[in-house]
Amino acid sequence: MTISVRDVNRRLRSVLWPKLDDYGFHERTDRVAWRYWEEDIDLVEVESVGTDYDRSGCTSFSFGAYVAGLPFWLKSPEGLPHKEGRPRPHYWHCDPLIRKLTKSLKQPWFAPFSQPPRNLTEPMRLHREGLQRLIRTDMHDRPDVWFVFEDARNLEKVVDDLLLAVTTDGRAFLERTHDAAAVLNMVSGRELVPRPGSSAEIAVVKAAEARLLRPAPPPRSNPPVK
Repeated sequence: MTISVRDVNRRLRSVLWPKLDDYGFHERTDRVAWRYWEEDIDLVEVESVGTDYDRSGCTSFSFGAYVAGLPFWLKSPEGLPHKEGRPRPHYWHCDPLIRKLTKSLKQPWFAPFSQPPRNLTEPMRLHREGLQRLIRTDMHDRPDVWFVFEDARNLEKVVDDLLLAVTTDGRAFLERTHDAAAVLNMVSGRELVPRPGSSAEIAVVKAAEARLLRPAPPPRSNPPVK
């Protein structure tokens, strides 16, 4: 039996999203959940490998995951998706306050370009050959991708491990994105995704510094926990 993305979504609905609802992530789609904390927004997003499966060396329904924060003092990008008047950003809208999560499982089975290509146009073939010269092609592990077997025999285990990553490293990161001083520390410690000196990094530094110059707001309540 070969599973599909729908099978992974069903497992996320039964395991991951109910637990995150306990932490205040009450709005979601099949792959993204949002938490609205006063004027701040947190999100958790699970992204299938999809068409990158060939160069990643895994199944197309294997996945990576991100957490991201959009504090009220950081200017929101234009064109954010909305639903019923509320913004629903994706992780890339929150640049640079993004953390790509890593797994705790050992999965040394990633074998890039191990399957013969099918129905490739000439430009696609040349692109693939170029990638093969640049990307590691031996069988190895990847800490940022949860490998899901075609027969789903490890699906329960990988979703459980994803839940662990979200509720430990992911939650800790999100808590820091609400604190302008902590964000500046993350920037100086090179903990964020962008390259040093990127426009996103410059913008978040300016916004965090401006926030720290304002009078301290009243104490903020924590997100509701059931």
